[in-house]
Amino acid sequence: NMKQMLGIGRVNGEGPVAISLNAETIAHPVMEDYSQDEAVINYDGNRWYNYFAPVTGQNITVLADQTVTGQASGTYPAVLASETGGRNVHFATLEFMGDPNLVWSALQWVIYGDQPAVALKMGRYNNLFVSRNDMDQSLFIDEVFDNDGALLPLLQQWKTDYNFVGSYFINIGNNQAAGEWTDWLYSGPLYRNYIALGNEIGSHSYTHPHDTNILTPAEIEFEFNQSMDEIALNLNPTWRDQNIRGIAVPGAPEGMSTAAEIIQYGDYLTGGYSGIGSGYPSAFGYPTPAMDKVYFSPNMAFDFTLIEFGVPVFDPATGQFVPVPLSTAEAEVYWQDQYAGLMNHASQPIIHWPWHDYGPTTGTWDDPSDPTDNTLYSVAMYTNTIAMAFNDNTEFATSADVAQRISSFKDAKLTVSHDGTVIAATINSPAVGKFALDIDTPAGQLIQHVAGWYAYNDNRVFLDQDGGTYVIQLGTIADQITHITALPMRATLLSIQGNGDELSFSFQGEGTVRVVLSQPENQYQIQGADTVDVIDDNTVELHFTNFAVHNVALTVSSP
Repeated sequence: NMKQMLGIGRVNGEGPVAISLNAETIAHPVMEDYSQDEAVINYDGNRWYNYFAPVTGQNITVLADQTVTGQASGTYPAVLASETGGRNVHFATLEFMGDPNLVWSALQWVIYGDQPAVALKMGRYNNLFVSRNDMDQSLFIDEVFDNDGALLPLLQQWKTDYNFVGSYFINIGNNQAAGEWTDWLYSGPLYRNYIALGNEIGSHSYTHPHDTNILTPAEIEFEFNQSMDEIALNLNPTWRDQNIRGIAVPGAPEGMSTAAEIIQYGDYLTGGYSGIGSGYPSAFGYPTPAMDKVYFSPNMAFDFTLIEFGVPVFDPATGQFVPVPLSTAEAEVYWQDQYAGLMNHASQPIIHWPWHDYGPTTGTWDDPSDPTDNTLYSVAMYTNTIAMAFNDNTEFATSADVAQRISSFKDAKLTVSHDGTVIAATINSPAVGKFALDIDTPAGQLIQHVAGWYAYNDNRVFLDQDGGTYVIQLGTIADQITHITALPMRATLLSIQGNGDELSFSFQGEGTVRVVLSQPENQYQIQGADTVDVIDDNTVELHFTNFAVHNVALTVSSP
């Protein structure tokens, strides 16, 4: 069947081997963003490879090669493209399809052919950055002030500087004699201050078990259902105006059956440690058809892993990989490298960054004058990571927010038709006000205008909550039409109307809206914004301080 349908067949394979995957035919549309021989991904010496070749008379294009070590060391085709009545892209192993960001380019080529691809995106920015904080110290009554209390000023500063928000998962504690309990008279107002910034509070369990796989169903119910009940009782709402039941697994990676047992008590689940060979790296969505709730897997390293446990380094003396702890500067670089790898050739990835409450706050209670009282972490390693992402046009969002977006994305239906340089795209979904249509515009072209629609930039159309049909005209120069070109992180576009000169719109959120004007800005009256900055004669930025529903109107003054 493979030979008949794809025009290729398996030749050989073996393992365990080390594998290096490299770009080969970069002239092919799937590989057009890669450079010749660019390293796509490297695997250590514990993988298996397969080697496929074309059947007689079948033309194929080798998109990427794999260089392997082992009994049959050499370089073999790894990702192949063929045309057998339809277009095919074949990955020699599931890992090649799962780990690199080749799969989206392959889908574009197979589905859209030579037409500009149109993709529904869950946001308007380069990526969705989900910050997960495991508040391990929250159940120790004598450490909450020094850790979780000390964290609040940092969160306030990061919100001001970078519009940063995230999800914070607390432990309750159930042993008051041992100092493991939550004083809601202190922690309640503290966590409500977190929530007021746009953050989310969820459960990291009652007692922080280190291996959830050995818990009984009753113990899992206590750890996650009862802890979430306790949080909801004291903090309703847990995020914005919603009582979201967010759960983060503590300790070791959980198995699929354990995940299924835990997830029933929350609105979504973010799993335990995850890396190649452990957990479910970069898994976002529904683990099985029976699980109707969203699962998140971390795809960056925990701060504890980098600083205290260590990253695997090959030891020539033993022939084994051994964990080596990093310095704070090295950990910061490690995070930056992971981020760059996730972004490399990606199409709006989800970045899931796990860290702990004690990381950036240890300096508030360690004694720098005491050489035996060492601060292992630094505030800078966190601040610089957040700043790096912010400067890369990142959208920071809570786990609850992204879980809702994934749910809406799953239920959405997109239909696309092409007529020369005109693209008609219809999106049917009840909740896409944070979404965008991404247009893979040909070289030298951009979105010239969208018929009767007034929220877009050069290559993305911003959707309102109800979706609809968008008729997109491509061209070389954008028409001078009054329209929104940027909306704030996490803002929901509710409605928009215009006539090319004047504009009115409604959105829920906070932050800055950028609008390009058809007429000089001094001819406009602007209502609904807290403040307005004039960028140039035809561009203004509207600022909204508070999270709310804002109704805005830009009208041209009478002569």
